[in-house]
Amino acid sequence: MTSMPTEKQQTVVQVVKALGGFSIVDRVCESTTHVVSGGHRRTLNILLGIARGCWILSFEWILWCLEQRQWIPEEPYELSDQFPAAQRDLTASSAQQTVWMQRHSQQWWGRDVNNFTETKFIQNFIMSRATFNHKCQRLSPQFHKQKP
Repeated sequence: MTSMPTEKQQTVVQVVKALGGFSIVDRVCESTTHVVSGGHRRTLNILLGIARGCWILSFEWILWCLEQRQWIPEEPYELSDQFPAAQRDLTASSAQQTVWMQRHSQQWWGRDVNNFTETKFIQNFIMSRATFNHKCQRLSPQFHKQKP
């Protein structure tokens, strides 16, 4: 979190503790996935977050997560208007990205993943189940089933 008065910082800490799946660090590091900003100042943490490809989010995201009692999709709360370089492009060319994947049996998703707690889901997919579902919906026009 950055550019936040103490009371907002305390709210972030309370929401993270209540919902789980994330930890709070003082500075953006290699494990950072989200930077929550209480203002529109270009701080070191904002710049590091942009460079690392983190979500750069408004404090309102935290409030709505608290309201919904779960982690909600980040995109509506992304500060891409204030920090244009922060926008995460879900439709970027696959030639520019590398993807690591682990092969599982066809039953793996239904048997294991559907039974993950929210915390375990975030540990395995580095995003909430709601965010994952939102991204899948947004990307579904780009997916094509491969013929065997």
